[in-house]
Amino acid sequence: MTDAPVLAVSHDDGIARLELLRPERRNPLGASLRQALHDAFDEVEEAGSRVVLLTAAPGEQPTFAAGADLRDIGALDPLAAGPFAVAGQTLMRRVATLPALVLAAVDGPCMGGALDLVLSTDLVACTERACFAHPGIRLGLVTGWGGTRRLPERLGTGRAAGLLASGRRLGGEEAWACGFASRLPPPPELGEAVEAWARRWLDGVASLRPAELGRIKRFFATAGAGGPISETPVNTLLRRSRRLHR
Repeated sequence: MTDAPVLAVSHDDGIARLELLRPERRNPLGASLRQALHDAFDEVEEAGSRVVLLTAAPGEQPTFAAGADLRDIGALDPLAAGPFAVAGQTLMRRVATLPALVLAAVDGPCMGGALDLVLSTDLVACTERACFAHPGIRLGLVTGWGGTRRLPERLGTGRAAGLLASGRRLGGEEAWACGFASRLPPPPELGEAVEAWARRWLDGVASLRPAELGRIKRFFATAGAGGPISETPVNTLLRRSRRLHR
């Protein structure tokens, strides 16, 4: 008996769609899913896709992903903890440096390592049912996958410190209000909204070389927390990026 697939990948005219397939288990970021994501990003680079849409398949309850598999964490000994952290960091760095714009669409809980994954993407859309948190602190765990750096970059030091220290959940409406998410469609319209959003971005970046798209992503990374950067026209971002990297 083979294991059930954890990720569906498709490509269509410059857009790659990655769909997490285990909502009944809350899509844990175990070794199989991390490897599937790496394989998918290899496909993205080979296909030359310019936009990646990261979503989760619908389940009985809305969910995005639960982060690291607690069974994996429970099995770690001190010698294995370092490589486990490096494996997660490598995946997040891969997302952040991929020569394509990565859009995450979140409906339901996005916890722990899954939040680190979303923080590594370029743009986020969520519904009011979404919530983001690092609840591991309540178990004495602190993320080792880059969230302690990326969350302050997105939200500012004060707000991020409060979330990381308490494990408090950031709701979808709050995420949109503070600029973490750039879209807040109603839950039934999330799929249609992010498809249109992806097409809009593709229209702007389809003709760019990977190096130019990399410049735009570096501009995103240094744009500062709190601003809904999705409203800035792509050609304006590109002009600014070229001036910054001459």
